Amino acid sequence: MASQTPVVASNVGGLEFTVVPEVTGLLAPPKDEAAFADAIDRILINPIWRDELGAAGRKRVEIAFSWDSVASGLTDLYTHLLTQTRAKTEKQPQIAA
Repeated sequence: MASQTPVVASNVGGLEFTVVPEVTGLLAPPKDEAAFADAIDRILINPIWRDELGAAGRKRVEIAFSWDSVASGLTDLYTHLLTQTRAKTEKQPQIAA
């Protein structure tokens, strides 16, 4: 996607969250060679759509997968986890010594 190339990928794991179907590329069922071939054909026979998919993929990479974006997402996740941990700790009864 970073090179403005539409992606055809298996609909598994992180790929199903990375590729936006019909926007940045296409997802095919895993191990389905016919579905992969059909997806590739769909993209190749329509150069205008191919270029739109490529441009959208590049934009997604720049926004969602830049160092700043990834760092910001991790910061938000860690902050959320720390907040949950603190809330659980504060709810636990204190043991008197």
